[in-house]
Amino acid sequence: MAERRISSKYPETDENSPLLNSDQNSIEVHGQRERHSVLFISAAIMLCGAICTGIMLGLSSPLIPSMQKDTRPNAVPVGKDEASWIGSLVTLGGVVGGLVAGLVMQSVGRKFTAILSAIPYVGGLLLISYACNIWMVYIGRVITGIGVAFTSLVVPTYVGEISTQRFRGLLGAGNQLSIVIGIFIIYAIVVP
Repeated sequence: MAERRISSKYPETDENSPLLNSDQNSIEVHGQRERHSVLFISAAIMLCGAICTGIMLGLSSPLIPSMQKDTRPNAVPVGKDEASWIGSLVTLGGVVGGLVAGLVMQSVGRKFTAILSAIPYVGGLLLISYACNIWMVYIGRVITGIGVAFTSLVVPTYVGEISTQRFRGLLGAGNQLSIVIGIFIIYAIVVP
């Protein structure tokens, strides 16, 4: 009996096959040509969330001294105890956000979860910016910690899922690099 071969419109590939087609500018994925630029732009947009994470993690370093030096009548007084709480409460928000972020990511998807992560960042920063008392600053830091947890979970997951095998390591390293860039940005902006 002759073996019948089923032809496929998709080329046969294995893990050692190159992903690039002959023009070396696009990736062959299930017969569709996708430009590398789409992959890199998508990853770069998502890595902006990791930059926000870095900004939130580095924010307490310039924020605390500027609050302690503020002598205006409506300034929020910050002593050593308050400064310690301001620096550490973002991690408490991270615990809460970490528990919720996984459930949200599974129910609404990675991309929409990344979009939702902007809400705690904006809300927390608005609370900190317009704080009338120390408790508003504390609550703002907890809320931004929730945003940090969301982006810390969704960014590497999304980037890893959209990346091709060839670029997964490079784009995956972009998460940590983006966090460090965010920390650098907040330090550079608030240079005394």
